[in-house]
Amino acid sequence: MMNEKIIVSIPVRNTEQFIEEAVSSVLSQDYPNLHLNIYEGQSTDNTKELLRKYEKFKNVSIIYTTNSGSPCRAIKRCLELPDADIIIPLMADDFFIHNSVVSSFANEFRKTNADFIYGNCYVVDRYNSSKIIRNFKNFNYDINDLKLGNHPHWSSVAFKRNLIKDLDFNNNDFKLACDFDFYIKILSNTKYKSCYLDNFTSKHRNAGASSKNLLTMISANSEAFKSWKNNGIKVSKLFWLRKFFVKIKQFI
Repeated sequence: MMNEKIIVSIPVRNTEQFIEEAVSSVLSQDYPNLHLNIYEGQSTDNTKELLRKYEKFKNVSIIYTTNSGSPCRAIKRCLELPDADIIIPLMADDFFIHNSVVSSFANEFRKTNADFIYGNCYVVDRYNSSKIIRNFKNFNYDINDLKLGNHPHWSSVAFKRNLIKDLDFNNNDFKLACDFDFYIKILSNTKYKSCYLDNFTSKHRNAGASSKNLLTMISANSEAFKSWKNNGIKVSKLFWLRKFFVKIKQFI
């Protein structure tokens, strides 16, 4: 697996304050067969200009696209194009916290032959990344753990590319909960093997798309609840409270 091609895929739009740190954290990785795909969605700030300097890098591709309309549509577009064995998604305001994150994932894929691997991440202050707000520490999940509100964080997952097509990623066109829907599809299907990597891999800046304000948090949780029904799985209405309580426990 150490020779497998791995792509880190970043959708970006109007994140001039953060995109360079995200890109630098990828380019500093020690994994040899690594490529970075950046999907620029018609930013109106200085993001495009900041990305120009990376166009000359052989292991970086910048794809200038149209505005996809929602975070999940942008994520889906990013995941459908990569020509790689393994995909590691990264949002433009997140970043890897050490230079062996990709190697750690690659080693875990090699040892376990898993289809989906998830690690831990820190949720940090949006404008002060040294200030940790939450410890997003996972464990070995099954579908029942998701029903209790536990789930991996999108900034600390990696998976085989075939999962995107096999599971028809975000076929319900969610705007904010495509990641949770993806986890349900993986963990409810015994065909796919998932593994927990007990390693903090990234920092996620607080107040992203799904936690920008109370309205977006309610919308994200509403979509997550709907995803159970869409996948034909019954879940208690208490799921809303359980998911909220899990997040509260993570605060420092």
